[in-house]
Amino acid sequence: MNLTDKARRGSQEAMEALFDMTKNDVAYLCRLLLGDNQAASVAVPRIYRSLWEQVLAGRITIEEDFAQAALVKTAAFCKTVLTKKDSKSFRIPQNRDFVLGMGEGRLSLQGEPWELAVDNLPPLHRFLYVLPVLCGYTQAQLAKLFHTNEETVRLAQVAEAICLKRLFAALSRLLGREFSLTQEEFHRALKANRPRAEVPPTVDDAVLHAIRAVCRPIQRRLAKKRKRVALAAGTVVVLVCLTGGIVYASVAGDGGEAAESTASVSSAVEESSAAETSSVTSAASEESSALSESSTVSEDTSSSETSAVDSEAA
Repeated sequence: MNLTDKARRGSQEAMEALFDMTKNDVAYLCRLLLGDNQAASVAVPRIYRSLWEQVLAGRITIEEDFAQAALVKTAAFCKTVLTKKDSKSFRIPQNRDFVLGMGEGRLSLQGEPWELAVDNLPPLHRFLYVLPVLCGYTQAQLAKLFHTNEETVRLAQVAEAICLKRLFAALSRLLGREFSLTQEEFHRALKANRPRAEVPPTVDDAVLHAIRAVCRPIQRRLAKKRKRVALAAGTVVVLVCLTGGIVYASVAGDGGEAAESTASVSSAVEESSAAETSSVTSAASEESSALSESSTVSEDTSSSETSAVDSEAA
């Protein structure tokens, strides 16, 4: 039984293991897509609450699917959060010009170069550039996520290098020192910093508290079910024992009667056999007497005939 199966049966340990497997990736992706640590801390427990619902409903059945679903759910949840905050967050730029307005407006000036790039990219650009690198999203998947077509996504990705160049030129002017980060360096930095991501203790506590709240009612239901099964099994055992006793007693009674019947039959057979033997003996005796008598008569007849012949000869 894998972790998702155990989690579906209300195992708190299994849910905690699934959380530990994926929490750093989820927290890191939330931080990048939302561009805000506080917002990410609020989002992570809500994402896992939704993931537990999918596990309990049987829509996630193996650990690998859980890990993938965690990233997909994070992207969708973060998109929903930003859309509620600003309905125009993911609007496709006019004429699909993804470089238009890059580096303008109010910019975040804190963090390492790769963090500055993430935080100062518009939400749509952030999703289009981060998700393929960290989650392996294809152009088709991105097009579906933003209700557009693959050509639009392709144009956005082609513009990434120019967007970064304009963004860092604006940051260099504002900070008074030179900044530079190519598209390849940006991608490497995104991957290199993923293992360093940590989940704040408050987020850990919130998720673990939610896990306990989910598991308790399931465990209570299973305990009641086990009790009912045990009671039913005990009842069946008692009935089997009682039935076995009744059958044994019945068989024992029938055995005595059968013995008596067998004795009677045996006696009758013996009597019949004796009668038949006596009858045969009597018949044989009578037949023997008849044969003797027949022989005597034959002899007398033969003597008479001989005397008559002798008389005639004389």
